[in-house]
Formats: sequence, C-alpha cells, structure tokens
Amino acid sequence: MAQKVFLSNIELDDAIEEYLNKIKPITTAIETIKTFEGRTRVSASPVYAKISSPFYNSSAMDGIATKSSLTYGAHERNHIELKENIDYIVVDTGGPNP
Repeated sequence: MAQKVFLSNIELDDAIEEYLNKIKPITTAIETIKTFEGRTRVSASPVYAKISSPFYNSSAMDGIATKSSLTYGAHERNHIELKENIDYIVVDTGGPNP
C-alpha cells in the first residue's frame, strides 16, 4: 500500500501551474437553474427569502446583551460590575435579541 504524502515542497511556478490546471475556468454567463442543481455554483445577484425564519432577529451565539453605554470606561484596570436582569441579560443561541 502506497503511503500518502500530506506535505511536500515544489517549485512556486510548478505549484501555480498545477493549481491553475485544477480549477475550472470562471464564466460570467448568467443562467437560470433549479435550486438543487446549484451546488458549487455562485449566484449572479443577491438572493432574498420571501419569509424570514426565524421571523425575529436572533442571537448567533450564547452571550450577554447589554447597553454599550453601561460599559464605557471599562478595561483591565477599571472593572465595571453589571447586575443580571438589570444591566444585562443572558442570550442563548437562536434566542431573540432584545
């Protein structure tokens, strides 16, 4: 069984030539295709959903939400203490942003 080589050094010009030979030529032609045929394709213009899902602005990750004005002046040597449910709230991934 042949051993796979994951790292190797080749000359820059050879690497560029090999790379360019492996990519498909870029075309600027615009065509209409079915959605499921769009894999590996790029849209010619923005695509917008008719109905948003979820229908509210949701959090992309867990964290806290606070008013930025409450954090002015905070840094390593000037800690500011915030009180939960008064100065900030916990927001879960996918939860609505306040």
